[in-house]
Amino acid sequence: MDILAEQSLIFLKTTPETARILTEAFRWFKKAAEQGKADAQLPLARAYRYGKGVEEKHPGGDQVVHQSGRAGEHGSHRRAASLYLDGEGIEKDVKKAAEWFIKAAEQGDPMGELRLRFIWKMG
Repeated sequence: MDILAEQSLIFLKTTPETARILTEAFRWFKKAAEQGKADAQLPLARAYRYGKGVEEKHPGGDQVVHQSGRAGEHGSHRRAASLYLDGEGIEKDVKKAAEWFIKAAEQGDPMGELRLRFIWKMG
């Protein structure tokens, strides 16, 4: 089983032990993100989004999404946009999602461009 599948199973099977591990992982991701580590900001935003290791809909999610997008990590603009579009962990905001998808498309992210076209078609 590959590492992505194993990580996905952790999200599906939250036992007391995995909850403890996720809480500890959240603490370390938060620490790294506060130090400006781009590769820690997206996992932290996901933790806020899915309520893993932290209480769901934590107000810090919005701030982390912005940090993640500004960090410029490959795909971070699209992922930040998706968080706004889905409204999970942060307040749903289609306009902000479109702004982040535009940034993704400008960086040559084809999926970001595709998602932006979808938003424009939906009105």
